[in-house]
Amino acid sequence: IVLIYFRAAHILFAIGEYDNALIWLNKALAEKELIKGQELYYTCRLFNLILHYEMGNKKYLEYAIQSTQRYLSTTNNLYQSERALLKLLKKLPELRNPAMFREACVRFKDELVGFMSDPFERYAFRYFDLIAWIDSKIDRESYALAVEHRAKLANPATGVGRPIEVSAIEANDSEAQMEAARVKSAQSAAVEA
Repeated sequence: IVLIYFRAAHILFAIGEYDNALIWLNKALAEKELIKGQELYYTCRLFNLILHYEMGNKKYLEYAIQSTQRYLSTTNNLYQSERALLKLLKKLPELRNPAMFREACVRFKDELVGFMSDPFERYAFRYFDLIAWIDSKIDRESYALAVEHRAKLANPATGVGRPIEVSAIEANDSEAQMEAARVKSAQSAAVEA
């Protein structure tokens, strides 16, 4: 059930429904089935930070980053990508200059792509496409569109894509394709409603 709550939050996030996404993410985090120490728990906590960043909740974000950092430092599973994300989320709200903001995002993406060559690091965000999220910041497009672009890159048979770095994880990422299909379906349902 936790994964269903998380996926609902993820889909709502993808279509920009941040308040509703937060409701479902909080349900996932409150679920007794979600065990601290599980990958999904870490992902929910980090996704919570990204969600609050997108909602512009600066004060809460400062507190939540410190809390998450403390929690993750007590575990032996802190990925380099998670550490880098926490560092980026601390910095982004203060970057008012669009060029500096974009530069920080590009540096983070380069760092993240480097981490993804490590099989251990790939698991850090198997439930959430962090590269698509950072691409959405760099390209100033929706997260849903960025997920769709990554899915098309992962499936060259579509013949659509744009020239960006494609790491080994991106080239074989069928989860990105499935997530893009879910996002597209959610968008269609939202348009029809």
